[in-house]
Amino acid sequence: MKRNLFFATASVLALTATAAFADSNTAILNQADDSQHADITQNGSNNSVGSYNGWGGFFQENGGLTGGNVLVIQQDGNGNSVGRDKKGIQSGKGNTANISQAGANSDVELQQTGTENGTDNLYGAWSNSAVFNVIKQDSSSSGSKVDLTQNGQANYFDIGQGGSSNQITAIQTGKAGELFVRQAVNSSGANNTIITNQNTTGGIYTYANLYQVGNANFMSVGQDGANLGAGASQIGDGNVFSSTQVGATNLVGLSKGAVADTPVSQQGNGNSYSSNQSGVGQLANGSQAGNGNIVNSNQSNSDNTLYGTQIGNGNNVQSTQSGLSNDFKYNQNGNSNYILNSQIGSTAVAQITQSGSGNSAYNYQGSSAAILDATSVGNNNYVYNVQSGGAYALVVQAGDGNKSVGSQSDGTGNYVDSYQSGNSNQSYYSQVGTSNNLTVKQYNSSNYSKVNQVGLSNVAYVTQK
Repeated sequence: MKRNLFFATASVLALTATAAFADSNTAILNQADDSQHADITQNGSNNSVGSYNGWGGFFQENGGLTGGNVLVIQQDGNGNSVGRDKKGIQSGKGNTANISQAGANSDVELQQTGTENGTDNLYGAWSNSAVFNVIKQDSSSSGSKVDLTQNGQANYFDIGQGGSSNQITAIQTGKAGELFVRQAVNSSGANNTIITNQNTTGGIYTYANLYQVGNANFMSVGQDGANLGAGASQIGDGNVFSSTQVGATNLVGLSKGAVADTPVSQQGNGNSYSSNQSGVGQLANGSQAGNGNIVNSNQSNSDNTLYGTQIGNGNNVQSTQSGLSNDFKYNQNGNSNYILNSQIGSTAVAQITQSGSGNSAYNYQGSSAAILDATSVGNNNYVYNVQSGGAYALVVQAGDGNKSVGSQSDGTGNYVDSYQSGNSNQSYYSQVGTSNNLTVKQYNSSNYSKVNQVGLSNVAYVTQK
């Protein structure tokens, strides 16, 4: 076993330079074996640790053996880099990297291969601590970039950027990995980008959590495998979050363990949350507070769930689920909001709640044994429902000028319970099939109900008072 120490500062490496002009320095690092320690400090601008384009980059290599290497880099100034466009490498087991850059147009490329690099952060909050794998760009970085790759098992990383127009790309391959990525948390930024990808095998829990503050930011999570989790938080206007998960029992929008972070949460106006999940037992959860926000979710296969909340006006939720035993549950509080739910597959369940005025909900369930539970409180709200095959619908509306329209077909034993309280409400329902049952109850004045039933042994009850 070798124990090598490497310490460097820009003023030592460039003997002819003074501290006032400690710019454009380059440190090349090559350490092999285990228990290596490198501590590099560079002051000034346009300095580099490794320069893969022209110098060969930096290495701390131990293959798949013990490892235990430590890399500490601090750079103060603008245009500094680590790796400079790939080949910044640590390999082995139990390695840590703590990289700090203060300035604009900074760049980090780091590749870690092996196992147990960094420290599991399951029961702690995010931390820029030396015991954790850390890359930090701040004060306040602008136009900076981080490119991280980890390959192996039980690897962890924490990345933070301040300022605007920054980009983070983080890729983990293996199992039981964790990513914590933040941008402009302490000072609001804009036009920042986070792109993460996790590809896992073996079914051990893998997790990514992303956080942005500011306007016109973008973040995406791509996850492939089983038992994957993702959480995201955005504060500001015009932000976009996109998530894609492929596999079984994956979750987007849940806190991990006891960590004090949030599920998918967007606060502000004109934000967008898009989720695509393919597999069994998927779950998507999100909340938005503000006006003009959008949720677009697509889930395929069985036993999937989407639920969430929107608070504000002019918000929009569109969900598609295909497969067996899928659930949709959404709550909107505000005016002029919109929900479109489409479920194809038997034993689907939709629960829709809207509070406010001028809201509309559209529900399409195209298979047997589907259930709709829709509630709207306020005035001039609209519920439209289409079901087929032994379905049940419960529609409750409280307020004036509300309207409920629906149809059930292609089955036996369809049921509708429609309740409206208030004035000038309308109910239109039709049923086609056998042994269907329809109940309409309207309370107060100037209400209207129309019922059409086609088939044998159908029953209709209409009460107006």
